[in-house]
Amino acid sequence: MRNNPIKVFVGLITFFLVMVTYPFSNVDAASVRTGLLDGLVLQTASSSINSLGTTKLVTDNDETTFYKLVNARSDSSVPDHILYSFKTPVSISSYKIQILNYNGGLVNLTFEDTAGNILSTESFKAVISADNNIYVLPKKVDNVKKVYISHHGNITYNVAEFNVYNDVLEPSINLIAKGGERRATLSWDQVQNAESYIIRYGTEPGKYTESVTVSKDEYENFGITELSNGTTYYFVVSAVVNGLETENSNEASATPQGTTIPEPEEATGRAILVVTMTTGLEKEFDLSMKEVNDFIDWYEAKQAGSGKASYAIDKHDNNKGPFKSRKDYILFDRVLTFEVSEY
Repeated sequence: MRNNPIKVFVGLITFFLVMVTYPFSNVDAASVRTGLLDGLVLQTASSSINSLGTTKLVTDNDETTFYKLVNARSDSSVPDHILYSFKTPVSISSYKIQILNYNGGLVNLTFEDTAGNILSTESFKAVISADNNIYVLPKKVDNVKKVYISHHGNITYNVAEFNVYNDVLEPSINLIAKGGERRATLSWDQVQNAESYIIRYGTEPGKYTESVTVSKDEYENFGITELSNGTTYYFVVSAVVNGLETENSNEASATPQGTTIPEPEEATGRAILVVTMTTGLEKEFDLSMKEVNDFIDWYEAKQAGSGKASYAIDKHDNNKGPFKSRKDYILFDRVLTFEVSEY
């Protein structure tokens, strides 16, 4: 039988794809969205353009059923590919290929764009785990119109499951934000296997103009600083797991506020202030508590090295005589002690 020239051409391209095993990371299947191929009818083919039959055995999520996939060969009559063509192009970030009798042969996972070109950077030919886990690709593949698998093992492989995914993790991060002095403090749920977190924020709900990336350990009481007091900020956070970003958390808001310093209460009541001078002379004044406190403030400031050398105490109506006012000037270096008696 003559070989199909298109079949040979596609086979050669696939053969020269990168031969190394990518550092794929596995993701717990329970944390992943429904696969793009779940329950769909796939084509069995000899190439990406030569369909020979169909199967649902690899998309039924039943590990006890499988399709017998022969190893790749240049024969247009032999279905050595399992293939699906999407109605519209999709993005793919992870995959699952479960082979029940896998013995370490090279497996091809190939992506084609809308023009039928093989996306050679993202496609691979490698030794795989072949179990029921989902594995993240080194980077997300965009504009995928067709996806198919084949293999170069030395036996027919029993393929139990084949699927691809366009999202890795369910949104499961609960974010809390609290406002402070020109800052907001954020806390959120730790994401298992997170490599880092990305915080996005802005001053309008759903519109995030700023972002910051933090380490995997910064999920509690992380501070966003240099914010404007009185302005409400809206925050979301996502995790980076195996190089892929999860969906955003819930949106949390916080309004930074300046620290309010309470005004000191106005002193009330009165007191007798007795100042004893270094000469032994005692000076007695009947003053309001405000005046007493002002005198004490002057004395302590001068003692600390600032302020005037003297302090004027108004004698008010005490022994005023014919004068408009009388003030007693107390010299700091003449004060021996003073006593305050409130009443």
